[in-house]
Amino acid sequence: MKMNYIVAAFAVALSGNTLAKALDLSAMERDVSIFENVLESALQHDVGKSIRDVKGFYLKHQGIVFNVNVKTGNRWFSRFSDDSGDGAMAFMSLDPESLDAIAEHLGNFGEDLADASREAYHQTMENVRLQAEEVRRSAEQERELSREIRELERERRELGFAKGLEDKDEKAETEQRLKELEAKIKTLQSQQETLAAEQKELKRTMADQKAKQASQKQEAQAATQEKLDQALSKSLCDYGAGLKTLPENEHVSFIVTGLTGSGKQVHVYTKDDIQACVSGKFSVAKLREKVERYTF
Repeated sequence: MKMNYIVAAFAVALSGNTLAKALDLSAMERDVSIFENVLESALQHDVGKSIRDVKGFYLKHQGIVFNVNVKTGNRWFSRFSDDSGDGAMAFMSLDPESLDAIAEHLGNFGEDLADASREAYHQTMENVRLQAEEVRRSAEQERELSREIRELERERRELGFAKGLEDKDEKAETEQRLKELEAKIKTLQSQQETLAAEQKELKRTMADQKAKQASQKQEAQAATQEKLDQALSKSLCDYGAGLKTLPENEHVSFIVTGLTGSGKQVHVYTKDDIQACVSGKFSVAKLREKVERYTF
């Protein structure tokens, strides 16, 4: 009986030591911090400048989690576009300095896209910018015509009221002026209609450009997705041995934001699979097959 107590006490002590070792959070924090920097450098090298930053932390009994922030959103284009195509009209109120700032932003954004789609995307956005300037110019002309028409119509009303109080000679002069006003108003209204048709065509063209841009952006995101999937698995195969404090049966997860709009993409790897890849038991391609991935 005494021997059983000794064995039980030894087992409890051994279990406590193992648990304490598994929960050495100071060592865990060191491993996570080091791998965080390694992972960020690896992803920026393999995926590109679209990787903003990587932050890691540990969830007890679950594993290590890394938040990966990907920069692919284009706030300028979404601000001035909508499903009807009328969003492009928002450019009309911008001054040249604002348009220059937008152009600079678009240029910077283009640098973050996958190589295969970068040039085509940038050209499309440049076309959108130029067309937006045309919409603004046309709208400014239309507003000026509207102002002139209102002034002429006001003068016409005043002359019509005064005509009843004038003598014969003055009435003849007023009639002549009224005819001139009518002719000028018709000319300006015709010009206004032409500008309205021009704006409609520009808006249609911009809607087409928007659809083209969306397609190119989707292609670029797919290319970035492929690079990211490969880079995550390769980084774990190459450097995963550094996560030595991760307890058995736990996981390494990546929460990717910015790649799928407002959603988050989650990649979950088991420690066993990571160790198998590190030891060469299977390849990076095999690790990619084993990962669990979902979006929410």
